[in-house]
Amino acid sequence: MVADRPFQIKPSIVSMRTRNPIRAIVDNLKVKPNPEKEFISLALGDPTTFGNFKLHESCLDAVKSQLESYKANGYPPSTGTEQARAAVAQAYTHPQAPLTSADVILASGCSDALNLCIGALANEGQNILLPAPGFSLYETLASSKGIECRFYDLQPHRSWEIDLNHLETLVDENTAAILVNNPSNPCGSVYSKQHLLDILAVAEKHRLPIISDEIYADMAFTGHEFLPIATLTTTVPILTTGGLAKKYLVPGWRLGWVLVHDRNGALEQVRKGLINLSQLILGPNSLIQAALPDILKAPKSFYEETMEQLVKNANVSEKLLTGIPGLRPVFPQGAMYLMVEIDTSRFKNIKDDLEFVEKLAEEESVLCLPGKCFRCKGNFIRIVFTPPVEKSQRFSHVVLHSPPPSSITSSMTNKHGSRTGKKPAPKKQKLLSELLTVPRNAMQRALMEAALDESDFEEEDPLPGKDDSQSQGLSDLLGLFQAQFKKRSVQRTKKAESEHEGKLQMTVEQSRSYIAEREEERDDKIEGRKRKYEETWEHQATTMAAFRTNYERVLKGWAAIIDLLDTHYAGTFKSRQEFHVDMDEQSKLFP
Repeated sequence: MVADRPFQIKPSIVSMRTRNPIRAIVDNLKVKPNPEKEFISLALGDPTTFGNFKLHESCLDAVKSQLESYKANGYPPSTGTEQARAAVAQAYTHPQAPLTSADVILASGCSDALNLCIGALANEGQNILLPAPGFSLYETLASSKGIECRFYDLQPHRSWEIDLNHLETLVDENTAAILVNNPSNPCGSVYSKQHLLDILAVAEKHRLPIISDEIYADMAFTGHEFLPIATLTTTVPILTTGGLAKKYLVPGWRLGWVLVHDRNGALEQVRKGLINLSQLILGPNSLIQAALPDILKAPKSFYEETMEQLVKNANVSEKLLTGIPGLRPVFPQGAMYLMVEIDTSRFKNIKDDLEFVEKLAEEESVLCLPGKCFRCKGNFIRIVFTPPVEKSQRFSHVVLHSPPPSSITSSMTNKHGSRTGKKPAPKKQKLLSELLTVPRNAMQRALMEAALDESDFEEEDPLPGKDDSQSQGLSDLLGLFQAQFKKRSVQRTKKAESEHEGKLQMTVEQSRSYIAEREEERDDKIEGRKRKYEETWEHQATTMAAFRTNYERVLKGWAAIIDLLDTHYAGTFKSRQEFHVDMDEQSKLFP
């Protein structure tokens, strides 16, 4: 009987092919944080996690005002209210990429905006080109729709620029779009104008639209300029996604948008598709939509303070990580992420980035994400530098200063290839034993490391004798530490000066390049105005010549008419005279 059969309910195909790579990797990590230490996550890209980044009061006031008005509680249009869309268009319009409210579709966060774009451009069985490393949600959205994901390489040695040659090898007749993320998550890169033009050239060549994820728009560090890619082309169709989450520090408010940049009507049908897809969730929440025009008016000082703090945190993180053997940070140019390369040959019993993350969490309760979550080649970790500085410092102190034995710290390899966790020579073992009788703080451990470095310390160096008192031995040991610390300080100072000189030279070159670009733009503008004036003058001269020709024709026409009238009237007058003469003669015949 049917009633005796158990229920057998199968999940849908879409649900089963929906997969988040981050969850797939992180959920399988064998991580048990150390209960004796405070858990610190450097993994989540949420600027609100630690409370040190706060939205501006004007944004709160805008939401509060709409909440108390009782006018923002109903269903809005699926694409967003006219007032909200007009506010976004006004905020993001550009002379080279003009926008109106008709070009804006609101979404439930930037993630939903990306979902709309991918769904409107690609069909099941087609493919889309995605960055690697890149935000894992791109793959989740595309795969759930049966769209093939093809990953183009980013180059860490070139500040994570796109490998354009590799990108082109992935294009075929089934390619639906290229997705570009600038500024980048997870890389923190900000693309130059020239690189963006090179990307556009590839899209132009293959007649492909671009989905430009610009959720980190304007979040570029000093010396780097963010340029919306749509401002650099009049031909390539572009769907730009953005939202409030990062720049306005409110990811939980879930309001994003799609900007349709289409100068030539290539996206006319896609625009209709976006509108249709927006009806699946009937638009983002009405309260934030109603407050959006005022939220977007937050003062410039608010963004400047946010970026100042992000730059400070990035500098601190880079400085701390640079001093750790086996780790190489790739300094970010924007956003809120830092990629760090791991040299696994410098660590014992750590084969890849996954094991590094596991051991770091188990031993020190510090969590970051392995590069494999973002399809990153090699061994990298991604660190979020939004936490307060003192929490970010935990990462470097963990690796540099944790006492042995530790699967991470005891396996550190110094620059000469020796293991700091290796059993020291007898005299060094004596020093280590005496040191362990003294309470150790971070500075003492750093001094210990300097003193035990084989490159600075030979076996025949004088050591405290067996007959010396413990206080004398510790005194000599302290003197030795001070000498070693001084030597290290001099070395680090020279290194810092060298690095500063290099960065200064780079800044000078960047300034020269910037000035050259501005001069070129100025010359182009002058030349353009000159051409415009010449074209205007030529047009006016042509118009005057045509007017003169027409005027002369009119004069000739009137002259011909006058001559014709003169001839006509003259003939008429002559005929009348002849008539009268004839009548006079006839009157004579008939008196």
